[in-house]
Amino acid sequence: MRPGLPRYVAFAPPIALALGLALLLNALGMARADDSAGSGSSSSTTLYRWVDAQGVIHFSDTPQPGAQKIQVSPAQTFPSNRVSEAESAPPAAQQVYQTCEISQPNAEQSFYAPEVIGISVRLVPDLRQGDQLSMSADGRALSSIEGSALDFELPMPDRGAHTLRAVVRDAEGHTLCSSMSVTFYVQRPSLLSPQSPAAAHGASGATTGAPPVPRPR
Repeated sequence: MRPGLPRYVAFAPPIALALGLALLLNALGMARADDSAGSGSSSSTTLYRWVDAQGVIHFSDTPQPGAQKIQVSPAQTFPSNRVSEAESAPPAAQQVYQTCEISQPNAEQSFYAPEVIGISVRLVPDLRQGDQLSMSADGRALSSIEGSALDFELPMPDRGAHTLRAVVRDAEGHTLCSSMSVTFYVQRPSLLSPQSPAAAHGASGATTGAPPVPRPR
């Protein structure tokens, strides 16, 4: 420690060396970056270092009396590989069909003892060549009606709720559109109902196997 100086001054030179040199190099590097990029030159930078009467170290790019001359090589730079957002973003999926819906039956529609349920799909625009429309009822695939790719049939549906869903896929199997699920209901007469033909037939005894009751003489 130098006599007559406060304690913190004794540590000032190394602190000033680190901070001053870092700040100066940063400023000079930013100032010369554009020049180097434009001219392609990579010349070094000349700095001047000196210590004042208080023992504080100074740096400057301007010559000073009694200053030590220092040659500093420029920082190595690399070209930016940053890609614009437009180039890096994945292409948006093409919306081929603006409308993809089940037009028949209606949602929440009820049917009483139907032999077959007709199902139709509405697409806008029309189904493209190469695309395929599939229809499922309660998760099971249905076959389209011959001669129409948009119409299907569900024969003899069971009593209860049934859910339909339509999907259009391209030749590679990619989904292009999917309809909202449509649920409809089927009602059928109970075997225990007096109006049921099966119940009436069973009540006559024709199929029960019961022997005829003898008439009194």
